[in-house]
Amino acid sequence: MRRLPLLAAYVVALGLVASGCGGSAGAIPELASLTQVATSSASADTAKFALTFEMSLPGADQALSFGANGGFDTPAKRSQLTVDLSSLAELMKQFGSNLGGKVTGDLGDAADWKLEVITDGDVVYLQFPLIAKQLPNGKTWVKGNARDFSKADTSGLDQFGSLSGMDPRDVFGFLKAVSGSIEAVGSEEVRGVETSHYRATLDPAKLTELVPAGQREALGGVDDAARLAGITELPLDVWIDSENRIRKLSIELDAKRPGSDESVEASFVVELYDYGMPLALDLPPADQVADAATLKPGTS
Repeated sequence: MRRLPLLAAYVVALGLVASGCGGSAGAIPELASLTQVATSSASADTAKFALTFEMSLPGADQALSFGANGGFDTPAKRSQLTVDLSSLAELMKQFGSNLGGKVTGDLGDAADWKLEVITDGDVVYLQFPLIAKQLPNGKTWVKGNARDFSKADTSGLDQFGSLSGMDPRDVFGFLKAVSGSIEAVGSEEVRGVETSHYRATLDPAKLTELVPAGQREALGGVDDAARLAGITELPLDVWIDSENRIRKLSIELDAKRPGSDESVEASFVVELYDYGMPLALDLPPADQVADAATLKPGTS
């Protein structure tokens, strides 16, 4: 499964100066580093996850947010991902209204912005109601391999197909960028599992140092973005189980943009559970699936 730089994209989007967050108390072991935790977590072959991101934007009445959940089974080459992007459509409509106009095109209903991607071996299945009109009659899913999606004439399939590589383990490598001491907060349960809660800070300047030169372009200039935004540290909370694996990772920000009085809040949370469990997939019915390799413009 291809790894995407999720935390890097998150930092670029913020462009903020970070501040801290709160927690609870309890007796747990002290940690000097999260490097081993990152390694143990990233090496997990199977797990399920739930991820949320939310950020307030100047000039917008509602926050930009998205949620994702799914699972991965690396040995079986299987994964599943569901993403809710409905708030993006609402923000596009709102910004158009604020500018005295409206966004052109059919943005659909909120339900149309919920997509699902299933990977079974080399085959990727995609369902996204917003593009359903571009599919043959009676088809609600598209299937193909990475090459099929990249060449498909149906609008946007190349971008959506790449979501099959979304992997929550991307964030674990960046735990090596922790700077300063690590605070032991206490013992807490996460989805019924006993964990140790720790608090630390990430140094954005160290992020690109941890990524091989050939992959730095994928970070989208996160080091430059952090420097220009004035970010010197990112507050981080992690919950670790008895096998040294991340069960929850959270970044909560309440900050002001440099040179502005506008306050911006943001949060990024990912939870992992069912480590070590095989991933069961419900593949879509064959009669509802179109082949990406055969799609032509205006085939609906």
